[in-house]
Amino acid sequence: MTVPPAPLHAEAPPLDARVIEAACADRLVGRRVVYEPRMASTNGTAHRLAQQGYPPGTVVTTDAQVGGRGRFGRTWHMRERASIACSVILRPTLAPSELAGLGMAAAIAAVEACRAANVPAQVKWPNDIVVGERKLGGVLCEASLQGTAVQHAIVGVGLNVNDDLRDRPDLRASATSIRLFTGQPADRSALLIRLLHELDGWIAETQPQPAVLGTWAARCATVGHTVTVHDARSGQQIASGLAIRLESDGALIVRQPSGDTRRFDYAAVSVRHT
Repeated sequence: MTVPPAPLHAEAPPLDARVIEAACADRLVGRRVVYEPRMASTNGTAHRLAQQGYPPGTVVTTDAQVGGRGRFGRTWHMRERASIACSVILRPTLAPSELAGLGMAAAIAAVEACRAANVPAQVKWPNDIVVGERKLGGVLCEASLQGTAVQHAIVGVGLNVNDDLRDRPDLRASATSIRLFTGQPADRSALLIRLLHELDGWIAETQPQPAVLGTWAARCATVGHTVTVHDARSGQQIASGLAIRLESDGALIVRQPSGDTRRFDYAAVSVRHT
């Protein structure tokens, strides 16, 4: 149950790239950190740096993301020094059809980091991090392709950490934060380091995809839930039924009231739990 939040500190400390790098020095993810106090989009900056040759595992982060993006260009609001926004440059030896596994791995990492902070987070298909039915964060994975070859991939994660949403009544009904759930401010640097450690383990090329899919399914709030399926761009409802399983490429299988099953690509639809 959500408990009343404790008062916020008057001034939260900024993230420190040197502290993060030191904590991740023996890993791929986080051994190099690019930090700016203010940034339009960590994913956008990471794409630019990847094109300039920055190595895999480079993390881009900020204390104030002012142009955060979600799926289909939707905006993500982030109050200064209240949340986490980070993006990781990767150069995976994967086919484009296998990239969905990166998104699954990132979602698992975000959920495990939140659970380490005593928040029982889950994944809402395909890329939302939720507590109950309230959104705690999200994952956005993008790739740059040359023909059928993946040049680089960007794994972006955003988490609401200490925002109490007091001046956003439109969001309080649908969103939450770690602080709102636990009633105590969280250490953003410690949470980010834990997230990067989790990411390092789950996106490793040696991680078997069945392990990723199985853990993702175990952490998924959508499988086993009755859902309505909507066209992601128009918002029009196109199906309803019981979400019964996930495919290896991230697709969701829904059994309709007629007994027929339909397969939905995560890139084309969104779902609502009913």
